[in-house]
Amino acid sequence: MMFGLVYMNFNDEVIKMQNSDIRELAPYNPKEVAEAFEVIKNAMISDFPEEPGSYAHSWHCNIAMAFYDAANEDPNLSQYSSSIRLVANKAASRFMKILFDVETRQ
Repeated sequence: MMFGLVYMNFNDEVIKMQNSDIRELAPYNPKEVAEAFEVIKNAMISDFPEEPGSYAHSWHCNIAMAFYDAANEDPNLSQYSSSIRLVANKAASRFMKILFDVETRQ
């Protein structure tokens, strides 16, 4: 099975890349990536992720703010600022739990 990458650039153009294209841009060693991921994950787990100011909480806040800022740029959504904040925090918590198995909900 061939995997690739699909993303949108800053001009909202859909970009599709095959694995071979990705490797040319950023050659990587899967074992090194897995080891680096484990270092980050363990740092989050050992730093009391549920506590404000922790390493995991800083990631949570950055993820939530990216979502919040993007939604508030849309004039049709900006009137729902308080709801967007709640959804952004829920999304960030979900992302952190799925990716790093840490609980950042407050």
